[in-house]
Amino acid sequence: MEITCTKDRTTILLCNNTYEPLTIRNRLKLFERLVYGSPSELLALILFKFLDTQRIHNLIDYLEELHDHHRATSDHTTLLLNCYAKLKDVDKLEEFIKYPDEPKFDLDTAITMCRQGGYYDQAAYLARKHDEHDLVVDILVEDCKRYAEALAYIWRLEPAFVSA
Repeated sequence: MEITCTKDRTTILLCNNTYEPLTIRNRLKLFERLVYGSPSELLALILFKFLDTQRIHNLIDYLEELHDHHRATSDHTTLLLNCYAKLKDVDKLEEFIKYPDEPKFDLDTAITMCRQGGYYDQAAYLARKHDEHDLVVDILVEDCKRYAEALAYIWRLEPAFVSA
């Protein structure tokens, strides 16, 4: 059975209720083709299909695809970072945050989620990379208790960046 991919709710329902069963992986591939240009409510409908711990890797694939197409919201970023944390996948987390170009995610959300998940070095990395000096110091002092490193960081800053 050949399923054509259009950007409407009918196709999503067809994917979910097809007479010839599609594997979760094949559904995900079909859904990924819908990501670019799909309305937000369709993206939420697709996401709902993968909210199951047995399908967390499919959910991660889908969320990464949303981020790659710059269609992700801060909620998608939160969910993706929570998935990485649940799997304790530091490598994937670092690959996600150590992007070469502009961020493909909401920076504040990513820093907050890294801090909440106990990934303080990753949070500090993001804050440093984006010149969020107050946040870097806050993470080093409040979260990491690395006072000497925080002081050294402040000393390296240009005087204009140091607040009173």
